[in-house]
Amino acid sequence: MAQDMANTPAKQMLRQAGEHLNAGRAQQAEGLIRQILQTQPDNAEALNLLGVIALNSGHTPQAVEIFSRAVQLHESEAEYLCNLGVALLSANRTPEGEAALHAALKLKPSHPMANFNLGLRDLQAGRFEDALQRLDKAVQKMPQNVALLNALGVAYSKCAKAAKAVQVFRAALKLQPNHADAMLNLASALTEMDKPDEAMTLLERTIQARPREARLYFNLGVAARKAKRDLDAIAAYRQALALEPNYADAHVNLAVLHSRRGNQDAALEHIRAARTLRPDDICILTNEARIVRDAGHGTEAIALCDRILAQTPDHGEASSIKISVLQNDGDFDEAQKIGEQALAINPDATPVLLALTHNKNYPFTDEQIQRLKSAATRKTEDDAEAIRSWFALGKIHHDRGEYEQAFDCYKRGNALRDVSLKWTPSDEQSLFTALIDTFSADFFTVTSAKEPAMGQDSERPVFIVGMPRSGTTLVEQIIASHPHGAGGGELPDISIMADELPRTLNSAAPYPPCVNELSAAQVETLAARYLARLTRISATADRVTDKMPDNYLHLGLIALLFPKARVIHCRRNPMANCFSIFQQNFAGYHPYAYDLTKLGRRYRNHGRLMDHWRQVLPLPILEVDYEDIVADQEGQSRRILEFCGLEWNDAVLDFHKTQRTVQTASLWQVRQPIYTGALKGWCAYEKFLGPLKKSLEQD
Repeated sequence: MAQDMANTPAKQMLRQAGEHLNAGRAQQAEGLIRQILQTQPDNAEALNLLGVIALNSGHTPQAVEIFSRAVQLHESEAEYLCNLGVALLSANRTPEGEAALHAALKLKPSHPMANFNLGLRDLQAGRFEDALQRLDKAVQKMPQNVALLNALGVAYSKCAKAAKAVQVFRAALKLQPNHADAMLNLASALTEMDKPDEAMTLLERTIQARPREARLYFNLGVAARKAKRDLDAIAAYRQALALEPNYADAHVNLAVLHSRRGNQDAALEHIRAARTLRPDDICILTNEARIVRDAGHGTEAIALCDRILAQTPDHGEASSIKISVLQNDGDFDEAQKIGEQALAINPDATPVLLALTHNKNYPFTDEQIQRLKSAATRKTEDDAEAIRSWFALGKIHHDRGEYEQAFDCYKRGNALRDVSLKWTPSDEQSLFTALIDTFSADFFTVTSAKEPAMGQDSERPVFIVGMPRSGTTLVEQIIASHPHGAGGGELPDISIMADELPRTLNSAAPYPPCVNELSAAQVETLAARYLARLTRISATADRVTDKMPDNYLHLGLIALLFPKARVIHCRRNPMANCFSIFQQNFAGYHPYAYDLTKLGRRYRNHGRLMDHWRQVLPLPILEVDYEDIVADQEGQSRRILEFCGLEWNDAVLDFHKTQRTVQTASLWQVRQPIYTGALKGWCAYEKFLGPLKKSLEQD
């Protein structure tokens, strides 16, 4: 046998070794190679194959040594240089590894594996265009390599070419249908292309095959959020955390989602968990500062911002959060000072400029206005900053009396926001029809007969409802200025409760029809939870307000929870009210608010629903017109207090002096005495508001 082996030509043995290696028989391949090297120690081809075996076996230092020897013997062979580069990268000797790969490409510019590995390095380093070029060259030589196709798809995604990325990921999956990374990346690309429903279908199918992978649920949450299916997103992120409790990004996304929905307690829980996992992550610290601010903990938010700014003094978002805390507390002078200091460090800090628009009459320079225009027209993956910039520019021009320019900016910002929401007349009709059909007069008659003691008999809750910008903040400030009153602000509890009710009841019916399945015990539990929130706001006040305007949609549910609650309905001139809404870029979900025709339709539907509530609700409703408060502040204040069961107190006339944090688009106005400027402000824009007027006048 030895005689036969000795007579076997080395090239034939190398070919056999290569066949063994390709078939996964590394041990047999290595045996043949070492026999060759015993007689031909300088056989570069044998050394190269031995290096491959060592690298694949995890013996990286040994592989580097072997490949280096092969290169020394045959330095003009691109394959050996490429393999040496890969081994050096695996050994964390990055500069040397990249140099070897570049040397391989210098010898052979089309070398697929050298382009592949340098392309991966470019991806990791954020050099996405370079990565795209290299990976595309590699794919031309190795079109069947699934890992390479997946990397190329990622490069297309990073270069904002989602459609091309989808095409490449589909090609990879055609070759290997169960390739996990390609599936995840395809779902992400579909989400970027605004096809989140298709992404969710793909992920749900993948989850059925691999139900224990947390990252699949995480990506499902991202797609669900894009599809505006917040509850599905929350459920997906929770499942990711159930499988992987230390999944920091899942905590962050849950925190942001809960915060946007107004559930600040849950948001704080998750963002603090994320910071525990990654304590020095600036992105997490910034999100925490924002969430802490929105939860009303201004001092803590400023401390977090100062921590960020100590590390990155030009961090515009941290400065903007700090400015907004000061504005919420009524300290506009200090807010301006902080803003000017931040702009001195970084004049291009768009978030700071956006925050300063909430300072009445801040003296914006032409250069600063141009910066905001650049931000408004900048093409990015996310239009949020562009939208904010258009609304900010609208306010700046409005404050200057430049109404035509102001309306153009408002119109552009609203159009961008409206496109992203996709709210249709059918959606609008379905919403109001379902509420009116569910909460009929018969519903309350039957419920009262079946469960006469349903709900909590507390008189503490005062619900201030109406269209946004209808005077709800002003009415709340009047009550909150009374010694026995407290202002809760815009509490999201009722709307969250309504959204989650089908899951709470494990019902197949959506909200509102699922309320028919509520038992007295369940109503008691929900009401007690809400009252606990009011107690956290004030343990002593006789009346605590909830001025979430959209609670007018949920007055039927509120009547079940609190049969002795009081409802104050705020009204305002329809043109003034709707145009004031059109001027706002709301943080919450107001899908009707960014189109003049949709606004007029919502105002009419709001009125129709309130007419229905007056006929069927077993709750007292006080109608308060904004214009009447302006004309007769004391008279209307007496009406409001009497309705709430509170004795007269002169302090309510100085409501603007009441010291409390106010987080609302009216944060500047609520610090001022009653003024008449808002009554006819819309008239300067009347010639632009034809679609609104027409929509309001429809039957």
